[in-house]
Amino acid sequence: MFIVFDDICKAFHSERAGCDNVIEHVSFCVSCGEFVCLLGRSGCGKTTLLSLIPRFYDVGEGAVLIDGKDIRDFPISVLRKAIGIAFQDIFLFSDTVDGNIAYGDVDLAYDDMKHSAVMADADSFIEKMPEGYDTIIGERGVGLSGGQKQRIALARALAIKPRILILDDTTSAVDMETEKYIQDQLASIDHECTKIIVAQRISAVRNADKIIILANNTIAEAGTHDELIALDGYYAEIFSMAIAFNLLLRNRIKKVSKFVKKRKKEVFFLKLQEIRLSQKSKNAAELHLCFARSTKQIQPNAKFCYTAR
Repeated sequence: MFIVFDDICKAFHSERAGCDNVIEHVSFCVSCGEFVCLLGRSGCGKTTLLSLIPRFYDVGEGAVLIDGKDIRDFPISVLRKAIGIAFQDIFLFSDTVDGNIAYGDVDLAYDDMKHSAVMADADSFIEKMPEGYDTIIGERGVGLSGGQKQRIALARALAIKPRILILDDTTSAVDMETEKYIQDQLASIDHECTKIIVAQRISAVRNADKIIILANNTIAEAGTHDELIALDGYYAEIFSMAIAFNLLLRNRIKKVSKFVKKRKKEVFFLKLQEIRLSQKSKNAAELHLCFARSTKQIQPNAKFCYTAR
């Protein structure tokens, strides 16, 4: 489905704050089968923007069009039947795992239900549950981990074979390997599906057809990964930080450890002073590290630069 956000404005009203604009004059389009990611700081309007598509909220100004038709002209049931959704606030029913996944289609065949669970990487832990897919889970997923709840919610969204798939930070509680598996499965969906996803991890968005950065209630940056890196703005900043911290977590900065060992009896605190993209490679980040005898005193002459790839 071809989706157009045409000069969208959305405001919420409260007695205390009055009119609070969340989205102001946002315009972009999503082609059929395209994979689009939304990024931005908390509270910038990502979830609100996604909520306009199934009409959980209606626009204040402008229009959302699907295949050239204003979504307000579709019957709600017809509109929502075409959309698979998994939001941050996951709600699971006090029902079997099977019942939760097949909630959007009560006539869903068992094999189709199981296939959606496999795509969401949920099948492996579901099969280990006492009764497998017939295991009763508590309301809101009591007893399940955050990652398990997210994967069941994703399986439910995929089970109806939606023409539009909306995912709001749906893989935030899973590990990197699981996230990679899910991203590969989403890329190989065997029916035409337009995907709009909110994510915080760069690994989940860098292969998107289009990345949209929201800031100050509107679009600040838009383009592919390479185009946004070239802009050297918000996306380039968080990309360089993601590279650096990923490598720090993997303990791959061995030169820093050797440098500290040479100091022998002296005790130093390591402070990450700056991270910026390497001038030599767009897939590398320069970590500017400082050493200090205390957390308040940084030695300007004890800087160490390491290019992390």
